[in-house]
Amino acid sequence: MPISEPPNIEKMKQKKDVKGLIKALKNKDVSEEAAEALGKLGDAQAVEPLIAVLKDGGYLLYKAAAKALGELGDARAVKPLINALKNKDKRDIVASALGELGDAQAVKPLIEILQDRDMRDNYRQVSTALAKLGEPAVEPLIAMVEYKVTDVKQGMAAMDALGEIGDPRAVEPLIAAFGPHYSWGTKTIAAAIVKLGEPAVKPLINALKNGDKPVREGAALTLGEIGDSRAVEPLVAALYDRPTSSNATRALVKLGEVAVAPLVACLQHDNKFVREDAAFALGEIGDTRALDPLIDALKDEDTFEQDVIVVALGKLGEPWALEPLIALLKSVHVEQRRQAAIALGKLGDPAAIEPLTALLQDKDMHVRREALEALETLGWKDPE
Repeated sequence: MPISEPPNIEKMKQKKDVKGLIKALKNKDVSEEAAEALGKLGDAQAVEPLIAVLKDGGYLLYKAAAKALGELGDARAVKPLINALKNKDKRDIVASALGELGDAQAVKPLIEILQDRDMRDNYRQVSTALAKLGEPAVEPLIAMVEYKVTDVKQGMAAMDALGEIGDPRAVEPLIAAFGPHYSWGTKTIAAAIVKLGEPAVKPLINALKNGDKPVREGAALTLGEIGDSRAVEPLVAALYDRPTSSNATRALVKLGEVAVAPLVACLQHDNKFVREDAAFALGEIGDTRALDPLIDALKDEDTFEQDVIVVALGKLGEPWALEPLIALLKSVHVEQRRQAAIALGKLGDPAAIEPLTALLQDKDMHVRREALEALETLGWKDPE
């Protein structure tokens, strides 16, 4: 007896033969392809047969059927899929399908999975599904964050979903989450708030002034990622706050050229730590408007942060910093000559070789040593 060929699913799909495809769901050789095709065709006749597959289909067929039901978007599939969440081996597939269906009935059972630490293997898929469900999931997710869940994966899943949904109601709870309970999640929280965008800027600025230490630090980090120019002045003010200043400095670097003028002004501040942070940020931004102010700061004999300024000048690169640094090699101040030699070595311009060789006769041994190291970096060879 000849072996019959399996039905050609692609031809059925082209002919939109829904009944033939439904029949093919029972043919183990092509059942998965048939389910996929039914999802793409979008015919409501396929809903009940695909639901039936959820009761007795193998994993791959089950996966194809659940995905197809999600694509069909028929409300009849919601309750069967919710019931199918009880199957732990197929929960990830079902969660994805429920997210595609977009029915608010799925929020509660999905949140229950997210609240169960024994189901952590499914958190990522559940978080994605809740994000697709959107507005109905916002309040339950906020409640999870405010309840201060103890499992890292739970917290990350809830925060990720809130970020993806993008509802402004999540701004304040997420900012508050920067507190010590979620100390592990600073970057996760920041990433979620960044997705919320403009509505988060003013609350973050307020938190930068009024929040507890970890909240201020998180707010500074996030403002840099959002990149709104309104944050410049508050972030410059945060340079005075030592616990926050590191994140504030990095944030100002990300804000770029709009932060240059305020940072230049900080080079004259009476607090040396503020001056250091400003010099560092100006070097990282790389705007040549900072060149002369940095050189002037380096010439100040009362300056304690010469090394930071020199690094900043080195990052500005040639030709901007070359001539001013060469001029500093003749300074009457030992530390300025030493730091200028270091910077010229970092710049890597051969034009500095001749002026640096003159420092090999400097009366200070530290200056001589830095000049020699810079020259060696530039490829100079001692003629002797």
